[in-house]
Amino acid sequence: MKVYALPLAERYARAFLQVYGHTLNEQSLDRLNDIIDYVEQHKSMLSLLQLAVFSAETKHEMVVHMSEQLSLSIEYQQLMELLVKHKRIHILSTVLQQVASLYERKQGITSFRVITVAPLSSDDIAQVKTFLYRHHHQQVRLSPVQDETLVAGIRLQSDRWLWEDSVRQRLRRLAQKLM
Repeated sequence: MKVYALPLAERYARAFLQVYGHTLNEQSLDRLNDIIDYVEQHKSMLSLLQLAVFSAETKHEMVVHMSEQLSLSIEYQQLMELLVKHKRIHILSTVLQQVASLYERKQGITSFRVITVAPLSSDDIAQVKTFLYRHHHQQVRLSPVQDETLVAGIRLQSDRWLWEDSVRQRLRRLAQKLM
């Protein structure tokens, strides 16, 4: 990502939320995170929308087709079309991340990635939510992630917070003490 992309993406995200923020809810936030993951995995698809060889009409048809394939609401389709028009479609993922982040901040929600070696049960997830709520006094959203390099334990990570209790962390601490 270019240095200028984050502030620019935040401006697009703020404008998007000003117009469409009332339509967002927790389900649409989950959907938004799915879209972000898809866009991140298919960046080459967006690069086609930057090519000058395609007319504005062709690019519009491409955006409509992508929107249908991803089952996007009209709001996100319009955002994509605006970014294409402004020749900034390459920051779509960053804009969507900023939309999610700003929405969560406004709603008093903190998102955490819950990184473990094995999948968590629903009881484990409930315990993690309770633990985080006690420490942050905010509503939390969890995104479970499996990472076999963790060895054993759990890592809770947000944009601003990190809490870890794992064998990998204990080995790092031991190595630091030995140096």
